[in-house]
Amino acid sequence: MSSETFTAAEIEQAARRSKRSVLDVLKSIPSVHAKIVSGNAAQAWNFDQLPQRLKERLEQEKVKRGCRSVEAVLSARSKAWLPSVPLSQCAPAAVDRASALQRALAPTWNRLHDLNLSETEFERLGVDDYRRSFGHPISTRHWRRLFRRTLDRDACAENWGRLEIYLAESPPRKCDGTRGLRSSQVAFRQLHDVIAAFKNAATPSNEEKDYLWTYAFEHHERDLESGKKPKVAKGEILNFLHQHACFLARSRKGIKLQFNRKFDLWISDDRRPSAIQDRRKFNVGRPSPKLSKASENAIIAKTLQSGGGLSQAWRACRDDGVLDASIAEHYRRDPRDKSYVPARIRKQLSPQIAMLDDPHHGPRATKLNGAFINRDPNTFHAGDWWQADDTTLPAYWYTEDPDGPHLMRGQCLAMVDVRTTFIMGFVLIPQPNYTAHHIRNLTTIVADTYGLPRKGFYYEKGIWKTAALLHGRKDQVHWHQTEMGLRGLGLQFKHAKLPRGKVIERVLGLLQNYIESEPGYCGRDERADKFERVQQHKRLVENGKAHPSEFFLSEADWFDRLNVIVDKYNDERQQGKHCPDLSPREAFQTFYGSEPCTRLHPCSRYLLASHKMRVRSGRNGISFRFGRKRFTYKSRETGELRGQDAIAWFNVEDPSTLSVTNLKEEPSSLFTVEREISVPAMDATTEVLSAALAQNEAHDSYRRALYRTVSQNFCTGFAGRMFRGNLVDRKTFEAGTAMRDQERRLKERRVDQRKRAAAIDRKAGRLGIAPGIMSSRPDAEEGLDLMAEAMANLGLLSEANGSAKGER
Repeated sequence: MSSETFTAAEIEQAARRSKRSVLDVLKSIPSVHAKIVSGNAAQAWNFDQLPQRLKERLEQEKVKRGCRSVEAVLSARSKAWLPSVPLSQCAPAAVDRASALQRALAPTWNRLHDLNLSETEFERLGVDDYRRSFGHPISTRHWRRLFRRTLDRDACAENWGRLEIYLAESPPRKCDGTRGLRSSQVAFRQLHDVIAAFKNAATPSNEEKDYLWTYAFEHHERDLESGKKPKVAKGEILNFLHQHACFLARSRKGIKLQFNRKFDLWISDDRRPSAIQDRRKFNVGRPSPKLSKASENAIIAKTLQSGGGLSQAWRACRDDGVLDASIAEHYRRDPRDKSYVPARIRKQLSPQIAMLDDPHHGPRATKLNGAFINRDPNTFHAGDWWQADDTTLPAYWYTEDPDGPHLMRGQCLAMVDVRTTFIMGFVLIPQPNYTAHHIRNLTTIVADTYGLPRKGFYYEKGIWKTAALLHGRKDQVHWHQTEMGLRGLGLQFKHAKLPRGKVIERVLGLLQNYIESEPGYCGRDERADKFERVQQHKRLVENGKAHPSEFFLSEADWFDRLNVIVDKYNDERQQGKHCPDLSPREAFQTFYGSEPCTRLHPCSRYLLASHKMRVRSGRNGISFRFGRKRFTYKSRETGELRGQDAIAWFNVEDPSTLSVTNLKEEPSSLFTVEREISVPAMDATTEVLSAALAQNEAHDSYRRALYRTVSQNFCTGFAGRMFRGNLVDRKTFEAGTAMRDQERRLKERRVDQRKRAAAIDRKAGRLGIAPGIMSSRPDAEEGLDLMAEAMANLGLLSEANGSAKGER
């Protein structure tokens, strides 16, 4: 083992990687030595301790640099980077821009070694710092390029005070016409005098620039006439203009291009100064033709309907003859570039096309990207309103099932305080979808810690609006038939129409930023992000070639990790209107208000944790369904209530038992019954099957016992002859006789009514009337006779009878 050790900065410099990535790799490897660097102790590692990938990177650098060993690469020191133009000779604008970039990157250097920040969050903060320093935003890609360029120039010295490392690639030089002349520049004295005569040598006018070009061309011709080689003469004049007339172009190449073009024009026009003048100011009086409204609308409509954008729409409208004749004639077709669109047309139509893109997609996209209301959170206190929402976590984790480990992304329900975006609790769901039970569980968990909100909940629509388990039914029926929801606790429910109306959407996005550094992260949009290594690990697990613990966290570990992430978010300082320069936890305590939230007493907690409903005991006990799950409970007590209604208290947190009372909710009638045992369809064990049969036996035991008791009073067959007849008094006999006579008359009356109805239906059938229509009317017979007589006089009765027979 080599005895020489190296710091993270030395490893970073040798491997050409960022110090953040090196520290992230080495954080789990203990250092073997401490080296003194600039008076401070720094951790150091031996080469043999480094991971294999880092060793391979250092071996590649050894080959590139031609070093004998990797230790030589690690021990090498990079030379300080120097700009192409010394800082003292740079133009003031270039120095000012370098100073602004230095201020923009200063907070980034302070966050450089913070491993708790994800890569995305680190870059987002850097872009925000750049916008505050320069006053305009840039893309993350451009910021990353500036950041890496500055790191490479620093060469791991961490000397962020050097202004040179922030300069542009080719900074312009200072323009000072009064600087002293060297002996080699005596020939350009006349050009020096021209520059010195400018009113402002740093920013001359166009006329002064043309004046300088004319003297430069004359000087160049004199050099050629004196016998100097054209290449040497041209190089000397270009070097002079690049050093002393940097206002002509940003680089020497730009000055050369202008020199060639203007010199040719100057020669072709007999060396007249007007040949090199800027002609754009003379074209103001000749405006281009304007698009008519019809052509403008046609191009916009074609752009919205075509996938090729404005270029394709411009070509199609030109080919179809939709454009005005003046427009088509003015803008000639360019065969070299089929996607060419005149800059004036593109500038005129692009804002309108972008504005109409959302209405073209639909009314929802128009609302999402349209005008919105700025809500003031200072109008209510923390604890007044709570908001919850779901998110599919952007990371894979696994659960242990009886059939083996199962890999999933799962669902996460979180609840926040609307005033401060403080996360009060969450529920991790190892299922692809969540139900109203999970929402109720989340509400119960949060209520146990923080109590109930003072006013209510602010949810989205969908299941959050329709679930009776949350809100209770709204129909006006007897309270025994109404499910006791959270409305019974005096809470209000409001629902957002659009995602931007929910503050929790932003909170869930910030949580996903923290998850990016966790194992199994697959991206916000898994199809588009395409984290190939995660997909490869997923395939290995699904094919049974690896256990998920090698690459992913278990459910318990992931739950613990989410707790850490939530605490980190709650303790991080924010700058928004909900938490002005406070963390969500501090804001929740600051804006809580004077009135405390209500927390249920342990004796009455079942009002929140349980769901009250009216049930009926049936052949298989008490059974009801919530969502796609069915819950069945049976015991001897449920057998006694078979066919009767009762009040059930369903514990959402623990559905293994069910408490039941009678309709009057008398405490003496309360009993608790266990949920039925789940029996496998084909391979049930003897113990499980015996326990399930015992539950059925207990439920049916009361019915069998009751039957044995009642069967003793049966008196049929020969057993009836063994009993003696009873003697009754006259009053009882007369009452019984009158009852039998009345029953007989009622039966005879019902028989006569059935006969009459049948006769009426037969008569109605002859007339083509369906049975049952006329039989209930008192004067049906007389009416049918009159109808039959009238139809017979008209000769229609035989036709009606024929059609009725045909239908039969």
